[in-house]
Amino acid sequence: MRNIIAALVILLLLSAPVQAGDAAGWSGRITLGITDSSGNSDTSSANGDLQLELATESWKHALRARGRRVESDDVVTVERYRAGMQSDYNFTEYNYFFVTLDYEQDRPAGLRWRTSETVGYGRRLLKREGLSLDAEIGAGLRQTRAQDEERTRESDTIGRLASQLDWEMAEGRRFLQEVLVEDGKNNTYLESNSELRTNVVGNLYSQVSYTVKRNSDVPADTKKTDRYFALSLGYSF
Repeated sequence: MRNIIAALVILLLLSAPVQAGDAAGWSGRITLGITDSSGNSDTSSANGDLQLELATESWKHALRARGRRVESDDVVTVERYRAGMQSDYNFTEYNYFFVTLDYEQDRPAGLRWRTSETVGYGRRLLKREGLSLDAEIGAGLRQTRAQDEERTRESDTIGRLASQLDWEMAEGRRFLQEVLVEDGKNNTYLESNSELRTNVVGNLYSQVSYTVKRNSDVPADTKKTDRYFALSLGYSF
């Protein structure tokens, strides 16, 4: 696993154009939302999302990390973290190969950690000004450690389906939706994330997001589906 990550990082660096005075094609955004209440109960929550992207003529590399934490009366009720990277190699204008690495924690759902490595094929179904839609299909491996006394560990092969929609609805307003399905013998994982961004001033924007996560295999007395809604502020660069 560590060797794979190291190889991809080296590949990213080698394929990046290095020019003096140039940001080498990097772009990204950071989003943060925080709530806090006190009185009969003390509750606080925080959610964050960091994305970085590097595009060259033949390659696109994307790094992402996101998390959500909720604490009520000094007890953590929600703790979810996800990080990953994806590299795409464009062999035509509309077609590409990809490789992904993902890491996730979701302790309320009984998941101490989960990692996956996949490769596959992607197709740009729509590519025009203000609107794009990509679809991907692939396969790979997944490793899971449960949040139980035995810390059960499982490994299986998975199939992967994903899509990414990016729609500039109007000037200063953008809608994005990402859907991911990882299907294996031990578990089927689904995540859908929808975001509506509205420009505030300059590179600062407000964001409304709605996320649905579902695991088919969860501990007893644990719901299979989680949904959450978030209001955040973000900055793009």
